Amino acid sequence: MIRQIALQNFKAVGEQPLKLDLAPLTLLLGPNGSGKTSVQEAIALLTQSAADPRTSGLILDGPLVRFTSPELVFHNRERTRWLRVGVTVDTQLAGLDPWWREESQTAGSSVKYEFGTRAASADAQFEDWEQRLWLDDRLAVNATELHTVIHRGSADTKSVFEFPTLGWTGPAHDLDRVLSSRMFNIMSGGTLAPSAAVTQFARSAAGTVEALAKVLKDRVIALSGTRGAELFVSEVGDSVVSTGLHGESTVRLISLANADGARRKGVERLIHWAGRFGLDGLTGGWVGRNELSLTYADPTTGTTLPIGAAGGGSQRILPFVVDCFASLGPRVLLADEIEQGLHPEWQVNLAELFAEAVTRGHQIIAATQSPTLVLAVCAAVAKGLIAADQVALYGMERGSDGEAVAVRQNIRPTGWIEGGWIRKFADVEQTLLQSFLNGEESADGEDAAP
Repeated sequence: MIRQIALQNFKAVGEQPLKLDLAPLTLLLGPNGSGKTSVQEAIALLTQSAADPRTSGLILDGPLVRFTSPELVFHNRERTRWLRVGVTVDTQLAGLDPWWREESQTAGSSVKYEFGTRAASADAQFEDWEQRLWLDDRLAVNATELHTVIHRGSADTKSVFEFPTLGWTGPAHDLDRVLSSRMFNIMSGGTLAPSAAVTQFARSAAGTVEALAKVLKDRVIALSGTRGAELFVSEVGDSVVSTGLHGESTVRLISLANADGARRKGVERLIHWAGRFGLDGLTGGWVGRNELSLTYADPTTGTTLPIGAAGGGSQRILPFVVDCFASLGPRVLLADEIEQGLHPEWQVNLAELFAEAVTRGHQIIAATQSPTLVLAVCAAVAKGLIAADQVALYGMERGSDGEAVAVRQNIRPTGWIEGGWIRKFADVEQTLLQSFLNGEESADGEDAAP
């Protein structure tokens, strides 16, 4: 669904833009602090900002990602530089294709959308913002800079703002309404094109952003590395479409899926995969009053137990399993530290779960530190569970200037990684293996001594 993510001046990503072509399954690899989470958070931030009716700034505290301070999203806290986050989305997979044909009289295969923001001064809040949209290589821009805002007023009169390029004049309290209407100007040769020549295209641009924002809001799910049964909510509440950032809505989503006949097959696969991670006979639903229950059968004794009695790895992987099979329709799953708490044998299961999720139409963008999981994905490719061209591996690290860089390594149909094993993994493994072999030589020498 999301073909590419492009970042600039966002967290670990500096002035040099970082672009990643995404696959149905994308694994982000690299040392701590290398920028893996930055990529996931950028998609989450763009989604919750575009989906919000306000367009005058990024939405920092939302359902997918939360930042305590505006300056924390800027690389090196340099807030006066443009921060840009952009995505290229497949129109057909995103469900935009029929609308797109009607509006633009063409069958465009992708739409590129970018949001940018910066502070006018070091101590200011977000002052300048812009949205850019590329449709059939035509660029539409909606930005404070192009509006050339003129402020008129005095101490004894209400402030009035004028947007000459839009032909709008009004009081200051209507400014948010104007900015949230997503009015676009069309650029031609680097200058503002005559409005009469681009009116229809401008409407198409605005409509495309609205449709794209809805698609992202409905489909993108973020799952934090902080999750587990102690965070699960067991009270009856509002309907949910995902397990939530920390898996807090896991019990609610399972209960909804169990009560919905349209999700029966998905629930069957959910129960199957839960069993692969130590949660046999997973059952959830309403148990009276205002309470929901989630239980499983101990795989050794068969004893029915509450989810809080399960092992930590089982608890932490469960929200991901539920998001894969209890939701209606394809999702973009952003999963941080996805292998957390899983034994290597279960990481092999996880790779096979990835393969089935992709066949169901999901897109997975996961950050991992595990060489075992990477090898398990390679094995899944070799077994034919997932096609090689459906997987992308990105090795990430910070350059000498502190800016994140990413190098892609593809997997061949045989399961072999082009370019060889992941370098950062290999460096550590070589050091540890040499230490192990040295210990063996010492032991042999001791055994040989009289």
